[in-house]
Amino acid sequence: FGSRAIWPIAVILASASLIGVIGVLPAMPQLLHFPEVFLHELLHYLQAKDFSPALVSSRVLCDLAASEYFWFQVYCTAFRGNFSSPPTFRELNAGTLPELQLKAFAWKDLVRFRTALASGLSAPDRLKGGLFVEDAPEERAQQPLQPLPLARKVEYVELLINGGCSVGLVSSTTPGQDQHIGWNSGSIGYHGDEGSIYVSSLFSDCNFGPTFGLDPALVVANDAGHAPRKADCIGVGIDYAEEDAGEGCEFPLLFLTKNGELVDCMRLPSLAMQYLAFALHSSQDRASLNVGTSRFYFDVEAYSQRPRPPGFFAVVTGDMIRVVASRAGICDGSR
Repeated sequence: FGSRAIWPIAVILASASLIGVIGVLPAMPQLLHFPEVFLHELLHYLQAKDFSPALVSSRVLCDLAASEYFWFQVYCTAFRGNFSSPPTFRELNAGTLPELQLKAFAWKDLVRFRTALASGLSAPDRLKGGLFVEDAPEERAQQPLQPLPLARKVEYVELLINGGCSVGLVSSTTPGQDQHIGWNSGSIGYHGDEGSIYVSSLFSDCNFGPTFGLDPALVVANDAGHAPRKADCIGVGIDYAEEDAGEGCEFPLLFLTKNGELVDCMRLPSLAMQYLAFALHSSQDRASLNVGTSRFYFDVEAYSQRPRPPGFFAVVTGDMIRVVASRAGICDGSR
């Protein structure tokens, strides 16, 4: 079904419902003569703001919108456009299986959840300098991370960074001023100048992953050489154990991503560390936060339907971090 055939009918439906001709559409017998696949394409072609009027206007369309295929396509269009295209309605009806498990997700709930996260900030305010600046409404910034309704309980946000930065989790909405994340008590931070993890300490010997926000060929610790800035996307997530994961696996994992790829994960040091925080190294550095309003670089939906990855434990010993278990297994008893 091409857009030329769908577009005029979609415009008629949207226009009729918006101007109040609601009583006409339920009595339109023509809708009953269209194949179900065509009507799904028709609904999908509407703008999101026209969904509710169209569904209220026609019982036929309302019944079709109960299909998981429909909300799966809506979600993929809005939030997964940077990944491979899902099967068409015709292919889904023919039995083609998408990469994501359709029954593992509540697609309608996902659409509602993420469309409700819209930031109240204007475009010029999306990039700011200074420490602990969040690109989210104030009430959102004062809340802990919220789990996405995915295949399992996962919390995830992404930070687009251009410059020196530390990003991680804190246990309070008022972290210490002029301090990078991970230096103060009750915090854990991934530092872009070293690729190290800091846990409530000014020191770290734990190389967690690659550097970010700065030219990797020229960056040195504490950005002492003022390396050229570069843009990177760092994701911060909390992955909770499934209820049937077994004894010893009940702790959540902190996982971090860079430019759409999983960096690594580790046991979350404290359940109180639920608040995202980041600190910029200088006033010229920039960061913009995506709490789920826009498309993620990382395929968090696919991640949530796979088994939890192995991680490593980190325990603060004096002023240093000591790795006490390897990535080979997270439930080996060495807790």
